[in-house]
Amino acid sequence: MSGAASLYHDILWNIFDIIASTKDETGWQWRSGRSDEPPSHRVLRDASHTCAAWRNTLLSSPSLWGKCLTFDELFSSGEAWRLEVIRRSGDAPLYVTRLSEDTYPDEVEDWLMATFIKSNWNQIRSLNIIVWARLLETYLEIQSLPPANLVSCKCFFYGKDDDGSRHEYPQKQYYAIAMGEGAPCLRTLDISSKELYPLVLNINISAEPQRLSQLRELQINPAHEKKKKKKSRP
Repeated sequence: MSGAASLYHDILWNIFDIIASTKDETGWQWRSGRSDEPPSHRVLRDASHTCAAWRNTLLSSPSLWGKCLTFDELFSSGEAWRLEVIRRSGDAPLYVTRLSEDTYPDEVEDWLMATFIKSNWNQIRSLNIIVWARLLETYLEIQSLPPANLVSCKCFFYGKDDDGSRHEYPQKQYYAIAMGEGAPCLRTLDISSKELYPLVLNINISAEPQRLSQLRELQINPAHEKKKKKKSRP
């Protein structure tokens, strides 16, 4: 263990960063049993128990924990550890994932997720979530706020609750997604919907076109339409 403990701090940090940054594309692999690999936050937790040097590096690096916010797995890990991971992320950029299409999320967990996103909106660097019917309006309200640091936003709006009903939806011809006064850091925007009225993207950038100057990939997939992908290069 002496050799491992004597790794230079920057090399050690980069190893941990690779671990924290490694995610399955679907985001729910551990809950569905699609992978034998443990989630990154558990690997970092175990690494922090290895020796004092590793623990000091991990506990003094909130950016590592900010990349471990895969809430599908955190919710199943218990409240105490979920809150500890969030606490360790501090003021670092947050990479938030909540994908549970095939496991019908608990309503309390959904509200906790929405509250966390709203409270930390300015810290979120990456958002990759499925939004269920009962929280549609809440998420549209959140996304109407200026996303100061958002780089990647991937949201799938699912049109049924866990009982298969759609009764919670108001009778609208469309739902609008407004990215506040623009998104100066946004590079990827992917908005999809299923069994839902068509979505309308509303980005107010007429006065300041530089507000969306970093956008490189735009993908909008309304309900009942074949998936199309467009890339934009300003």
